[in-house]
Amino acid sequence: MKINILTHSAFFAAVIFFSGSPLFARVETKISATIRVGAASPPVAVADAATTAQMTPVTLTVLANDIQGSAMIDPLTVMLINPYTGASVLSVTILYQGTFNVNPLDGTITFTPIPGFGSVVKPVNYTVQDITGVLSNQAEIIVTVTPTPPTAVPDFATTQENTPVSLTVWNNDIAGTAMIDPQIVKLIDPVTGLRVFSYNISGEGLFAVNYLTGVVTFTPVAGFVGTSAINYVVQDLNGEFSNQAAITVDVTAKPLPVTLAVFIVSKEARMAKLNWETTAETNSDHFEIQHSITGKKWSKIGEVVSEGESTMKKSYTFTDLNPANGGNLYRLKMIDKDAAFTYSRIQSVTFETGNDLSVYPNPVASELFIRDYSAVTRILITDLMGRTVYQSGVPTTGTINVTTLPTGMYIMNTTWINGPVSSQKIVVRK
Repeated sequence: MKINILTHSAFFAAVIFFSGSPLFARVETKISATIRVGAASPPVAVADAATTAQMTPVTLTVLANDIQGSAMIDPLTVMLINPYTGASVLSVTILYQGTFNVNPLDGTITFTPIPGFGSVVKPVNYTVQDITGVLSNQAEIIVTVTPTPPTAVPDFATTQENTPVSLTVWNNDIAGTAMIDPQIVKLIDPVTGLRVFSYNISGEGLFAVNYLTGVVTFTPVAGFVGTSAINYVVQDLNGEFSNQAAITVDVTAKPLPVTLAVFIVSKEARMAKLNWETTAETNSDHFEIQHSITGKKWSKIGEVVSEGESTMKKSYTFTDLNPANGGNLYRLKMIDKDAAFTYSRIQSVTFETGNDLSVYPNPVASELFIRDYSAVTRILITDLMGRTVYQSGVPTTGTINVTTLPTGMYIMNTTWINGPVSSQKIVVRK
């Protein structure tokens, strides 16, 4: 057989010789064939994406959606393309974001974010070969690190009538992924829900934010005595807004002729004990003990008769036998014989819940299970902005379906048969 390398045709000649006296005979047959040689088809790498929480590594099985060419894909040949140099490598560090690493045993790629980073990572490409060494195209890997927003914490202040008071509200707030920006403190308009720098509450006073320092000042209207409150939010340097938290200001009347030297609240077993001392009293009638959970709504829980007239130190005590689970706020309303009054400063004490609400799994993807649901009378779940996303009366089963809730953190408030309310964080992760 002869092959023409230009035409890719083959020529086959068969020769049969006969030798003898009558004659010589020769038979020749030509056979033609065409041989076509095609190029090998490379594997096709397909882009991949993943999302992860702050400071949480995420692994991508990048080969799962890649397309085989003429030969099988070799998972041991996955390589990253360094976006700074173009070189094929097993590890790439993205400045100020994190590091991509290839597992050379199975071809998976893991991204590990640095602490504090929360955004879309600079994309990195990868390639793979098949078992014959044919190289794929470059495909993109995109990872999003979900930022953790800051947490705003309620603030309280007390001032006398006609006297402004200022609060550095962001000072006790909790940063998330990024630092809190003190120049982005906003009040929440209770009517429109918009974020504003100032808001006037008719008959009470004006809340205003110093946009350079984030300090909130409340200026009560003339003669106002009582409690005024407004919600606020903070923003971090990534632009993430916090939940809403309350600013509560108690405006008291001008001091009565009672000098309150000491006022403390302490825990005694499951009771809250209030102790206070006066160093001078004139025309004093009694002390009204008030209690609050939120700092907005106060209720009278007791009364103690005062000395009335005194120039010496006098000591008083009162015990709250049934404080609430969680935070408890207390203040004294000091009333004289003419019914004029003023308030003490606010004191607080916290009691951990005595009920064991054990929910699992947490984080949860679809159903949340409650172990002791028979002791529950009401369940309320809110997001970090305070919006209700789930509520129920007495649960008939020990499960809560959360498949309709977006991924994120929520607050679960549970009311128990014996009255107390407990709160805990739950995380929904799809």
